[in-house]
Amino acid sequence: MTLFKEIVAVIILTFCINLMGVLWLQFDSTKEYLTNQLESDLENMSSSLTRAVAPHLESGDNVMIDATLNAYFDGGYYKKISITKFDTNEIITKEMEVVVDGVPQWFLDLDILSPPFIENEITSGWYQVGKIKIVGHPGFAYKQLWTSFIQTIIWLGGLGLFVIFVCSYAINFVLRPLVRIQEKAKQIQSHYFGDPLPVPTTKELRDVTVAVNQMTDKLKEQFEEKAKLHSKLEQAAYVEPVTGFGNRNYFNRRLDAWLKESGNGVLVLIQIASIEEMRKSHGWQKRDELMVVIGHYINTIFDNDETVIKTRTSERDFILIVQESDKRDVELKLKQLGTYFSTVEIQELFDNKNIYAAAGVKVSHKADKESIVALLDQTLSAAKESASGVSVVEIEPNCGHIHTRSEIKEALELAISESHLSFRHQPVFLYNSIKPEHFEVFTQVHIEGFKNVTLGTFISVMNEHKLGSDFDKNIIEKAFEYAKGSETQVLALNISKSAMKNYQFIMWLCNKVKDNFESKDKIVFEFNEDSVLNDMDNVNTLCECLNELNFKYGIDRVGRNFESLSYLKSVHPDYVKVDHIYTEMVLKNDDDAYFVDSLCTTIHNLDIKVIATHVENEMQLEKLRKYNFDGYQGFVIPAKPLDLQVNVDY
Repeated sequence: MTLFKEIVAVIILTFCINLMGVLWLQFDSTKEYLTNQLESDLENMSSSLTRAVAPHLESGDNVMIDATLNAYFDGGYYKKISITKFDTNEIITKEMEVVVDGVPQWFLDLDILSPPFIENEITSGWYQVGKIKIVGHPGFAYKQLWTSFIQTIIWLGGLGLFVIFVCSYAINFVLRPLVRIQEKAKQIQSHYFGDPLPVPTTKELRDVTVAVNQMTDKLKEQFEEKAKLHSKLEQAAYVEPVTGFGNRNYFNRRLDAWLKESGNGVLVLIQIASIEEMRKSHGWQKRDELMVVIGHYINTIFDNDETVIKTRTSERDFILIVQESDKRDVELKLKQLGTYFSTVEIQELFDNKNIYAAAGVKVSHKADKESIVALLDQTLSAAKESASGVSVVEIEPNCGHIHTRSEIKEALELAISESHLSFRHQPVFLYNSIKPEHFEVFTQVHIEGFKNVTLGTFISVMNEHKLGSDFDKNIIEKAFEYAKGSETQVLALNISKSAMKNYQFIMWLCNKVKDNFESKDKIVFEFNEDSVLNDMDNVNTLCECLNELNFKYGIDRVGRNFESLSYLKSVHPDYVKVDHIYTEMVLKNDDDAYFVDSLCTTIHNLDIKVIATHVENEMQLEKLRKYNFDGYQGFVIPAKPLDLQVNVDY
């Protein structure tokens, strides 16, 4: 029971006790007054009747005695009148039943009032001729007593309800700061800090509120310090300090991840010739200033887009991974960047006039990393020989037709509309748990004749033409229908990047989960970290809706970006799936494992579960257990086919 209810209950109990006391006093005083009134009336009646009936008793005229009794009995309000004749011991009695209109029988049966009575000797001269007994009728007294009782209850009851209402409002107002403290305590328990509480005027509550605010600030500061520490560690290991771009280690890990997951876009190598000679002639500071300016121009020309991964891998080399981009667009941007190096102020810094060369390899078909890097080096050599200093080529498929993006778009639209989809599901386990936490659903689009097109190209076309919303709606509809018949499986559905950018889709999804509230324990939603960083408004809208309806949700690919993890405080997912690059860091290099430990510890400070991904065998599983992961997912337990039209237990 809440404190508010306990206080109100005490007030009601106290009031009821007082009400009973007041009722009893009122009842008792009214009863005594009415009893005294009846006794007084009986004394007068007894004196009058004795004088009236005495002559008739002496003469033995029973007819007159009976007539006198009837006259007095009918003219008064008595329960019983009896006369005893001493000469014959005859008793003459008149009696009336106790029935009172407007008074319930149960009240009469309580026998609260004992009717008063009076007995007198009837004399004639010096002789006793009889005895008279008169018993008062309690009907009038009961009527008055009942009326007084009801009026008192109504008055005190109404007054009590008014007092309780006023007290409840006043108590609620006084305890409002305590309610805010309670809500803040729950938020702190969930590691959500929020704004400071307003300080109330009540001294005790003011002291508690100030203490809670100070504790919240301290916890918030500790989390931010740990988040900053992790960010600093990552910056030191993976960021080139002059330009702020990623370094070679960062490039290697992002290139591997890009080719494994997407492999669609353009890999660009920008080389600044004679940079060593320029450094020797103008110094380190001038060289670094030039690198900062070059980095600024690269950010400007490539719009500082989140889909562009920028790295500086050596003193003279910049490598970009321009995801989901066309060959022609990248070539134009590289030529635009080349115009900067033809300016007089740049040319004066170098003895060699051909200082800029840029090569690009468009990847939209399946190819291995070594082939792409080798082709990039060859293309750079060709770029140095060209007039513009720029050369961009495309990897051709090993066989078959090179599909245009329009052809891929049409094929995707047809596959989505006709549901040419198949599904697989892979369990996510928590350590020391034999039951899966949930099953992540993977979707495969079946399009004939497009085998040489990479998955990344399909995703790129889907995002470019905003097909993700229709694609996700198709899957979500099937998943909710499946959940209605599934008693055990919890399905985790990934929301695509393009769908998260679509506010209309977010509203559709909110309405869908409201209509399927009963599936809150059967469906989990996931979206990746890029969506959180770049579409925060839509993410907050969706998270607010899911929290309101108690649907769980998680964030995928956490830790891939250099951004601080502070966004987790506002989004506060139920779990995160750490980018598989961290898994590989632990497995390949023990020296880098402290990054993983720092990441997991920072996330755990918000009471959020951390899931390792791409775990391939039991040995890896045991090694990852040491680094604060709560669960795992990967080929250690491979995905199995899932028919969303038929319930299948794993």
